[in-house]
Amino acid sequence: MEKNYSRFIKQEDAYKELKELLESRLKRDLTETEDRSIKWFADCEYETVGIFYDLFKELSNK
Repeated sequence: MEKNYSRFIKQEDAYKELKELLESRLKRDLTETEDRSIKWFADCEYETVGIFYDLFKELSNK
């Protein structure tokens, strides 16, 4: 099944969505270093970002 990850094309949107997911599932704010890393990662190719988003989400549900 092909997923649509176009919502991650804009780096700002990808960063916001990744940060919100991780902070909500970790139940804490990201550290400065973690936040910087997520900002860097959000600028990767949008399908890669989407795949990792789904993986993070799936892992946090286990």
